[in-house]
Amino acid sequence: MESSKLLNWLQFSGMVGILVGLVLVGVQINQTTELTRLQIENEWRINNWERQFVMMGESPAEVVAKAIDQPNSFTTSELLILENYLNHYLEYWATVKQFADDGLVPESRWRDHFDYDVGPTGFSEMTYYFGNPVAQAWWDAVAEAGGWRQDPEFFDAANKAINRVDPYELAKWQDLVRSKLRDRIGD
Repeated sequence: MESSKLLNWLQFSGMVGILVGLVLVGVQINQTTELTRLQIENEWRINNWERQFVMMGESPAEVVAKAIDQPNSFTTSELLILENYLNHYLEYWATVKQFADDGLVPESRWRDHFDYDVGPTGFSEMTYYFGNPVAQAWWDAVAEAGGWRQDPEFFDAANKAINRVDPYELAKWQDLVRSKLRDRIGD
């Protein structure tokens, strides 16, 4: 009788062990599936960034400078370069937000970037990208066309931050730097 009780307990323990093992296998399969999804998304983003780098060419700085100094004389190819430059910047922050949504980085990592407090100079990182009238006009067109709406929370934060940037801030900054340069070295 003692041996049959022991045998029953051993069988029960074995069944519990098999059940726990199956649950752990299910959890592992779920984690592997999620990791695969994240890897595929990351590969897509890397491919997209590489395409944007190709479209930006060797010197997007020249196009950004023209957006500051000569916004009314933009060519189609320059607009394409600037568009990829701005999309690349927004894609980076959309990726950080996705990482936050997936629990890989704190939410503050992306949110603080868009909820910045403009300092006394009016400058933030956003200013370097959207502190010219061409970039602002591009964003207005994107927003009107419904672009960047796949994540409404991201769009709203980006839209609010971009619209706080003075479209002539970079021109003002360049003028200030040139003025200080003239003061330092003379005309």
